[in-house]
Amino acid sequence: MELNHLTSESARIDAILPDKDRIRLIQRDHWYTYPRGDAVLSHMERLYQHARIDRMPNLQLIGESMSGKSRLLNRFALELHPAILDSRLDADFRPVVMFDAPTTTTSQALLQEMLIAVNAPFSVGANPTRLMAQIEKVYRRIGVRILIIDEIQHIVRGSGRQQRELRDQIKLIGNRLRISIVAAGIPEASNAFASDPQLSNRFHRLELKRWHINDKDDLKYVVAVIKSWQETCPLKKQSNLLNESIVQRIFDETGGLFGHIIDYLKIASEYAIVSGDEYIHENTFRKMGWRIPKEVEDRYFA
Repeated sequence: MELNHLTSESARIDAILPDKDRIRLIQRDHWYTYPRGDAVLSHMERLYQHARIDRMPNLQLIGESMSGKSRLLNRFALELHPAILDSRLDADFRPVVMFDAPTTTTSQALLQEMLIAVNAPFSVGANPTRLMAQIEKVYRRIGVRILIIDEIQHIVRGSGRQQRELRDQIKLIGNRLRISIVAAGIPEASNAFASDPQLSNRFHRLELKRWHINDKDDLKYVVAVIKSWQETCPLKKQSNLLNESIVQRIFDETGGLFGHIIDYLKIASEYAIVSGDEYIHENTFRKMGWRIPKEVEDRYFA
């Protein structure tokens, strides 16, 4: 069987696996280098390497749902700086701790989530002062350098008093632990720190925007991702995903959101295996069962 359309030996080996195994490979998380993602990872790495100072620099990462935000955070926390769990050590080493902001907008809930994220037991009735004292002890012991709080938009859904309380708590966490904080969320979270100039000034802001087909750079980078997918996806025949009409279709049906683009390619590739076609073509997109996401439909088809 000729598999010359696949550019690596490992991809050619994958292509001769049983169908169910190839589908699992397609469904896995994939990482593709692209400038916006690289810029975010580089900034986070700078925070990770930063000297400990009284006022540590922080990052606010804003992006629509499916913009690739969560994949970037997981890439940094779980793949580039994973925890080291070793029973021979006195304590685990967790340089990056990540968790979702609680939907209950209180300092107590935030601090509890920080302890849950590192599997540290705590008293449910403990007040914020006691919880913070425990966090200082635990986080120093396990070597935390960066705290990632995802879904930070939950903060702005509380009352004015609750929002102030949480902003003050986040400021205290940074001051006491002397660690950098990455606060990530959807555009609703853009103003999470705006009403506190002291805190806002500590957070550099980066935004993950949609890709636009009319932007030459955006088009180039998305085409590069599609090309990489085509050259590594374990299908037995060559697809022609770089055809202009197919690239246009991918943009149209995903709204240029990075997460949707990857999901679109995954579903098309799965269908190519299940159908027996073994390559992706125009009929694949019509038959594979893709449903245009609501946020794309509302924006482009209203």
